[in-house]
Amino acid sequence: MRVDSNPNLSINPTTTSAVADSSFTQTPDLARLLAAVKEAPELREDVIADVKERLLKGELNDHQAAIDTAQVILDSNAVR
Repeated sequence: MRVDSNPNLSINPTTTSAVADSSFTQTPDLARLLAAVKEAPELREDVIADVKERLLKGELNDHQAAIDTAQVILDSNAVR
């Protein structure tokens, strides 16, 4: 939902976040998710450029690349 299309939401100019007109209590789950987002690494333009080049060359379009990618995902915390 777009913030500007909902009359019950407004933008706080000091935080640029959507704020409901009623009071809001942050849940522990939301606090955990926000902390995780804050810890996420920034985009590394050099890595993105390298991957883009490798994709264009077709280096990542083979069976072994698919296996390697799946293994990294399974080894990470992305899959629980």
